[in-house]
Amino acid sequence: MLLLILHRRPAEEHQELVKLVGQHTQELEVETMAKSMADVLREQGIEQGETRAKQAAVLKLLEFRFNDIPESVANQVASIQSVSRLDSLFEAVWEANTLDEIDW
Repeated sequence: MLLLILHRRPAEEHQELVKLVGQHTQELEVETMAKSMADVLREQGIEQGETRAKQAAVLKLLEFRFNDIPESVANQVASIQSVSRLDSLFEAVWEANTLDEIDW
């Protein structure tokens, strides 16, 4: 776009036009980066919230099924960050008759 502007305008205007285009381009890039970063942070927040909710669900199910849960088991569940792993663990807890049957 800059080349087209420079091609159509007289040489004495080039320096000022380059400066204006540079300022505008930088503003657009900063705005785009800010939006992109906001999207990334929003997605991370959603993922973290989903992870915490699934951790809580697994722990609640463990307590419901087996009453007292050892602290080591609770810590292990709390350390899992993979949503798919938590889903699998939830199903394993649901189907298990004892804590020993669960593949931690």
